[in-house]
Amino acid sequence: MNRLPEVKAFINNDADKYQDVEVKYIGGIDPRMLFLENGVETERIELAEKSRDEINDLLTSRGFTEKVESNEMQDEGTEQEGKAEDDNKRVEF
Repeated sequence: MNRLPEVKAFINNDADKYQDVEVKYIGGIDPRMLFLENGVETERIELAEKSRDEINDLLTSRGFTEKVESNEMQDEGTEQEGKAEDDNKRVEF
């Protein structure tokens, strides 16, 4: 991962901010993003050539939002903020 500083920065600093995003480490495989619906892979994107901003844009363009802190949810009066548009969608790395 050291040869891909942008991807590493996304995984270490941004991935855990998103609802329904899970990072799995698999040795010997270039990083990729898998989009799943109901547990079925719907899309696979190779990340080696992507910048940190491009990876963030991929997630937001597909309806993934950042998690909301629990105290922010209380201020807003809702528990639905921060969820992907479809609860059956998720992405794995």
